[in-house]
Amino acid sequence: GGGAGGVFVFGGGGDAGTGTGSGTAGGVPGSSIDGLRPGAESAQGRELHTQQQQADTARSDLALHRFRKHHISLSRPFVLRYHHIDPLVAALQQALSSAPSFTVEVQGEWEVLTNDQGTRSFVCLKIGPGSSLLEDLVDRVDGVLQKFRAPVYYQEKKFHISVASALGDGLKMAVKKSTDDVPGRMKSLYVHVDSILCKIGNKEFNISLSSDSI
Repeated sequence: GGGAGGVFVFGGGGDAGTGTGSGTAGGVPGSSIDGLRPGAESAQGRELHTQQQQADTARSDLALHRFRKHHISLSRPFVLRYHHIDPLVAALQQALSSAPSFTVEVQGEWEVLTNDQGTRSFVCLKIGPGSSLLEDLVDRVDGVLQKFRAPVYYQEKKFHISVASALGDGLKMAVKKSTDDVPGRMKSLYVHVDSILCKIGNKEFNISLSSDSI
C-alpha cells in the first residue's frame, strides 16, 4: 500500500508540472506549500478568481475544468509505499525547516503547459521574482526524493499556478486568442511562503520554514 502525490506551494488542487510537459505535481503524495499571509488569503483568492474568470473567456468549445484551490508545484508525480511515508516526511522536515520564508510574485501573465502524457493542458499564471528561492526548495525536496527512488523535478523549471485545464492541447490557441483580445496585463499578486503542506493520500503534514525571512 501507499499513495501517489506531490509537493506544492500553497493551496491545493490539480496542477501542471513544469517544463515542456507536466502533470499533477509529485514528490510527497499530494503535498503543498501554504505560504499565504494571515488575513490575505481572501483578497488573493478574489484576485485569482477574477483572473480565473478571464481564463474562462478562452473556453471556446473546450470543456474547461476550473481549480478552486491553487498551488505551486515543487515536485513531479510519484508513488510512495505506505511504510515510507513517515521517514519521507521526517526527511523533508529536516531538509526544509532551515529554509527561509520569502515572498514570490504571481505575475498577471498566462502560460499553457501540458501534462507528461500530452493528454491534458493547463492554463497557468507565471511566477516572477522569488523563483530562485523556489528552486532552492526544489533542490532540497529532490535530495529527499532521490533517497526514496522517486523522480526529481523537471530539468526546465517553470514555476506557476494552474487555474484551469482541458483535455488535449486546444487551450494554447484559445488562450492566445483570449489574451490578444484583452490588451494589457492583469495585476500581480504577492504571496508570502512560510510553510509546506505535504499531502499523502488522505494525510496532511505541515512543515514550517525558518522564521528568518528574505
